Amino acid sequence: MAIFLADELSNLANRSLCIPSLSGHFDDVERAPILPSKPPKETKEMDENKSKKGLAEIYEDSSDKRLRSTRSMAAMLFKKIPLKLDALSHFHFAPKPVIEDMSIQVNVPALAMEEVAPLAVSDAAMFAPEEIFHGKGNIKEDAELTKEERKRRRANQKRRFRKLKGRS
Repeated sequence: MAIFLADELSNLANRSLCIPSLSGHFDDVERAPILPSKPPKETKEMDENKSKKGLAEIYEDSSDKRLRSTRSMAAMLFKKIPLKLDALSHFHFAPKPVIEDMSIQVNVPALAMEEVAPLAVSDAAMFAPEEIFHGKGNIKEDAELTKEERKRRRANQKRRFRKLKGRS
C-alpha cells in the first residue's frame, strides 16, 4: 500500500508541475512595463507671420474680457442703490426712475400702462384739484356775461327761489 501511495503522489506532483509549465501558466508576479522617464515632446507649429497687435493690446483685450461681467454686475447694483436710498429717506419727493430692463406687457389696457405713480402714494392723493372740488362752474362778473348768459342766470335764480318757496 505504501508503494501505491508513493506512485500516486509522484504522479500528482508531476502533473501539477509539468502541465502549467507546458502551457506557460505560472504564478509569478508579472513585471510592470517600463515607462519613459521624460514625456514625449510635442511638436508645436510656429506662426512666422508678424502679429498685428502689440503685446500690450493683447493683455488689454484679455483683461477687458475678464472684467466685463464684473462691471455689468456692479452697474446693476449701483442702479438699485439710489432707488433704495430714496425709498428710505423721502420716497414721495423723488419719483421712481425708469429702469432699462423692463418687460413689455401686452394684455394690459393702455390707460393702466400709462398711469405711472409711486407705490407709496394712494389713489386719493393722485386726484387733481378739479376732481376733488366741484365749484359752481364758471364764476363771471355781471359785466363779463353776455345777454343770453344773464337771462339764463336770472331764470335759474327764479327756479331755485320757487323751489324753496314751495317747500316752506
